[in-house]
Amino acid sequence: MKVKSTIADIKLGVNLLAQNLKDELHLGAEEKLGSKQMDWITIYIKGQDGFKEEVAKRLYHSHIAYMPGYIGSSSGVASHDMYWIDKNLDDRAFKQAIGAKTIWKYRIRVYRSLEAFVTSQNKETTSFTDHDLELIEEMRKGQHKIS
Repeated sequence: MKVKSTIADIKLGVNLLAQNLKDELHLGAEEKLGSKQMDWITIYIKGQDGFKEEVAKRLYHSHIAYMPGYIGSSSGVASHDMYWIDKNLDDRAFKQAIGAKTIWKYRIRVYRSLEAFVTSQNKETTSFTDHDLELIEEMRKGQHKIS
């Protein structure tokens, strides 16, 4: 028995096969073709020594789309890093991809703007409030009077 196939039947079979493959992979046609447009924003990260490798590993195994960036360091030891992420991704989802344990372990801070990041880099870190600093200054003045 010979089976005759027409071009229309072959096209229908190919289309059904493509649809089944798309359904199996859970991808839209745009994603399969790579034509999905995404707006990227820059995220700046600051943390203690060793955080960069851990964050890179966590992001690699996460579900979010990202691209690593590079911020040069003049001292050679960089306590900061940079990534580009989808504009629609919120900070919470990004931090969940990194993981709370990693964030606490390395004291990671995430900044969405360059201005906030630079300000944090230039700010002198002190645990004293302005009121505490005033009290310390008063105590120093009092010690000089006694001596």
